[in-house]
Amino acid sequence: MNPSQLATIKQADLVAGQANANKNIDSKFQLAIKKRSLDYTAPYLNMIQSRLSHPSRCSLHLPSPIFANSLNILPPCAYPLQPATSICTKHVPAPLQRSRAKVNALLWAPHGRHVVAGESNGKFILFDGDTMDSDERGSRKIHDKAITSLTYLHNEMLLLSADEAGYVRLSKDNLDPHATFVHPQEKKCTSVSAAPTDMKFASGSTDCVVRIFDVFFPDAEPYKMNGHGGDVKGVAWHPRESLIASCSKDATVKLWDPRCNPTTNTAPSGDGSAASAASSSKATRGPCVATLAGARNEVHRIGWSNSGRWLLSSSKDQMLRLYDIRRCGAEPVREFRGHSGDVTALAWHPQQEEVFASGGMDGMISFWHAGSDQPMASMANAHKVEEDRSKVWDTRSITWALAWHPLGHTMASAGSDKRVKFWCRKRP
Repeated sequence: MNPSQLATIKQADLVAGQANANKNIDSKFQLAIKKRSLDYTAPYLNMIQSRLSHPSRCSLHLPSPIFANSLNILPPCAYPLQPATSICTKHVPAPLQRSRAKVNALLWAPHGRHVVAGESNGKFILFDGDTMDSDERGSRKIHDKAITSLTYLHNEMLLLSADEAGYVRLSKDNLDPHATFVHPQEKKCTSVSAAPTDMKFASGSTDCVVRIFDVFFPDAEPYKMNGHGGDVKGVAWHPRESLIASCSKDATVKLWDPRCNPTTNTAPSGDGSAASAASSSKATRGPCVATLAGARNEVHRIGWSNSGRWLLSSSKDQMLRLYDIRRCGAEPVREFRGHSGDVTALAWHPQQEEVFASGGMDGMISFWHAGSDQPMASMANAHKVEEDRSKVWDTRSITWALAWHPLGHTMASAGSDKRVKFWCRKRP
């Protein structure tokens, strides 16, 4: 080997060694630098600082639409008179979160640190609330069948989950099982909702019955409320009162009084005196308080507003209907039409009383205001799979679940495309 060839080999080895050293340095820097996250600390600090010059939140002005004012944006609770500032239409860039199974239920933890997703294989997946990454170490499988519904108790420490086998499990915040409730004959449980006192919860199943379970006595016989002529698709307990709403395949929305005596099917007698007993005997009634009209087809979802004044329902006829609880039995106050398929998901904004979001079989997510029948904004291809352009919508493009962050600055959505996506507010 001549000296020129030897020098060439040494030069190549030197270049390779320098490249490996740079690669190691880059990897160390990549580990040191954290991923981009949605930080809500700075907007709240700005809001506290702005309160010195604007004591009332109603006197705050919106930032002018320039890029530099992105640092001056405030949280949704700072704009009570500008509900349009709370809609989340910007997709948050995150690593590809494609699960192995379809995500049926989605729920933000009350503290806002993570998102709980329930899959069709009975497994829980946790997503970080800041970086939007999935945490495989926190994943847990406590159901044998597909998870259909998730809800936290009001104490923010226990989680209720239901599956297609008829089991309702009460878990701790770390997803460790605490108690199990079983529906008779293993009927599919479609929805669960906790009472304001956290002592009981309601569930709906495919045997057309709404049941009330006692949280402290899992083996006790549940209180049954019959009246639907089809599968109960959803239940929602009033956030403050003893009132339960349920929707069914029979195109009806019913309101129930869970305080009725389960044996005599009458209302409680009050103070126990003879006069109250006589009045209760004359006013014998069932647990069904009212039946809300308006739906022309199967009703998929229902949900109470934060104050409990309004009840929202979504149905198979591609419409959403808003009911005023003070007008029991009346027609809906307003109807919303904007989807080209069944409306399969809805969620009220946690900070804005009159703002809600909806998702449907067309893969679209729309944001609505209760005072207008036209959407404020829509995302046409949120969960849409475009493979066959001859079809209006594909079965894999359905939006199954929507969930707002407790502060209202972020929203999560899940669809049949086996993906969980996160959305935030656009910059001014």
